[in-house]
Amino acid sequence: MTGLPADVKTISAFGCYPLTVLTAINTGDFASLHGWTNIDTSVVVQQLEDAIRPGTPNAVKVGFLSDAQTVEAVAERLSRFPNVPIVVDPVLARFGDTELQPEYSEALILVRDLLLPRATVLAPNVPSAEFLTGVSIVDGDNMERAAHVLLDMGPGAILLKGGKSRRAHSDDLLAYREEDGPVTLTWFHSGRVREYTRFGAGSTLTSAIAAGLARGKSIRDACEDAKIFLTAALRAGSQVGVGDVSGLVHHYYAWWNT
Repeated sequence: MTGLPADVKTISAFGCYPLTVLTAINTGDFASLHGWTNIDTSVVVQQLEDAIRPGTPNAVKVGFLSDAQTVEAVAERLSRFPNVPIVVDPVLARFGDTELQPEYSEALILVRDLLLPRATVLAPNVPSAEFLTGVSIVDGDNMERAAHVLLDMGPGAILLKGGKSRRAHSDDLLAYREEDGPVTLTWFHSGRVREYTRFGAGSTLTSAIAAGLARGKSIRDACEDAKIFLTAALRAGSQVGVGDVSGLVHHYYAWWNT
């Protein structure tokens, strides 16, 4: 399972209607990403124009952007909606321990420069946060330091996802600053679901945040509700299987049992 199906299922589960824009086609299975092919920027732009034509969206979630020209085009279109909450999930794609491809590194840098200052919530996982900040994250203090660095890049709030951290628990850190006040740090604690080894958790969390913001929730409440939803979906999904693959995210656990 990759990001887009998780986005659609999550947003639907929250009672919102998802309109999707595909930026790349990837190959892989439930456990690993093998590669991707970028969709031409002109096609991405046409999808985006079609999606926003009916009216102003209630919220936007930005995920995988691996082409610099596409990042610029998306940033320009989103600038038309200054009052729409935007959740940015800076997806860091690697194949094993290989270095990032140069063109993808360029795209991530543009995401940092063009989209982070516009983000209502920036929600990186630990590897993405390390790439963006240069901070090595091995404990909670490192996560808090990285969150401060990310806040200085311009987003309204940071939700630093702990699922890919090296910590014993899967704790997420919310950091935000109200106007010119001090930074507020809030931890959302949860144990790890050991059965889960598949893709989709990060996309589920960020789409749940976007859906919460679309429904008028505060940033804190949207992030907390998203964390609760993901944890429940992971626990329910520990019993879900497709063929010989188990440990999936069960987005519809509230409607049907495993």
